[in-house]
Amino acid sequence: GVNVASNNANVILDAVNINTSGNNRSDGIVVLGKLTGNNVDVITRGSNSYGITMGASGVLELTNSNIIAEQNPALNFTTQALHSNAVATFINSRLQGGAVGITSGNAEGTVNITSSEISANSGMVFRALSSSELIINAQGGSVITGGAVADSTSLLNVNLDSSIWNGSASNVNNLELKNNAVWTFDTDSSIANNLYNSGAVIFSSSPITNSNSTLIVSGDYIGDDGSITFNTVLGDDNSLTDKLYVSGDVEAGNTLVHINNINGQGALTSQGIEIVSVGGQSFGAFTKYGRIVAGVYEYDIVHKGENWYLVSGILPVPEPTPEPDPIPDPEPESSLNTIPTM
Repeated sequence: GVNVASNNANVILDAVNINTSGNNRSDGIVVLGKLTGNNVDVITRGSNSYGITMGASGVLELTNSNIIAEQNPALNFTTQALHSNAVATFINSRLQGGAVGITSGNAEGTVNITSSEISANSGMVFRALSSSELIINAQGGSVITGGAVADSTSLLNVNLDSSIWNGSASNVNNLELKNNAVWTFDTDSSIANNLYNSGAVIFSSSPITNSNSTLIVSGDYIGDDGSITFNTVLGDDNSLTDKLYVSGDVEAGNTLVHINNINGQGALTSQGIEIVSVGGQSFGAFTKYGRIVAGVYEYDIVHKGENWYLVSGILPVPEPTPEPDPIPDPEPESSLNTIPTM
């Protein structure tokens, strides 16, 4: 592998292939100084090897590159005694980890990705442990696939700008969606602090059995002309539905609500089907996108107290269109040139 071991070192790589294997640790790249690369391909196959390890104050920028760690994380922010922030930037590149995509342990790291992809074979793409601080900034149509988790001692912030994340969140500190960014998840998720939504939050349409997914935001929710898609069995008050729980406030702003009806036949509600529960105050609004209809019932999104509900009413029966008056048969024409009978 390549080891940039000095904080003062500056290394440039171009069109380089790095392959490591074996049971001993053999990372593809180790960065404590600065490394810039183009067309760098890394594959690490060993059970103890990372694709890239970032040390204290390391700076990395790779373009048109592929980093693959078959068993361990593709990018590892290692223990930093002084917690000096290391920065890794990827442009038009791909990172694929085995156990995890990107991990941080007792370290501070920032990852900037532009027009790039990050994934993990295990399904967990980000992990922050042991008093870590990990910041993910994705832009330019980047695609992130896999879940994200932070332990109770760590901070994990994910900022999406014109990018896509498919995966659940567990104790993610802050999540920001901007410029049509999309976050899709199919299991219960939690944001430890705030969720800013100027993109789309989608509870993915997995089949409903006996429960739906929940999204818990322990801080505030800020809807800035973003949208949320819920899966709901449209029926009475007890209908199954995905739900957003906000422990803090719903800040000023509007969120469009899409409802994906899962085989609901419609029914008359009393209080309504609760889709947003707010522990603080609702200064903002949730408004429906288009009509929400099941059977002979139409649903509106109604604000009651601080919470938001789907409330149904019976569709009005249209009055029958009156039939037009029948057109009378024309009278026979009389002839003016009738010859008299002799």
